Amino acid sequence: MSKNKGYFAARDSKEAMSAILAKTDYWNRALESNGYMSKLRDMYAAYHGAYFNSVGESHQISFGGDDGELVELAVNHLRNIADHMHTMTTSSRPALTCKAVNTDYKS
Repeated sequence: MSKNKGYFAARDSKEAMSAILAKTDYWNRALESNGYMSKLRDMYAAYHGAYFNSVGESHQISFGGDDGELVELAVNHLRNIADHMHTMTTSSRPALTCKAVNTDYKS
């Protein structure tokens, strides 16, 4: 990525798109190299209930134990917690009040 041409969005469309693709490739390579991309994939899968090999297998109820007395099922607590965090974060808008920096009458 060259940094000598200034802001990428101020360039013509082909150069800007080339810069965007280069930045995207750099970002994806960085996520892959530090292992964060696999963590994001795992969290995305867990959010959607894919705890095992596939989403279809994760919603099956099976029985375990010596005599089949235990019910084995996956409960998606992660999605519940994430949905609650999203709701609490976005439910109320911040109340902003404008205030002049100085106390001059003209301000």
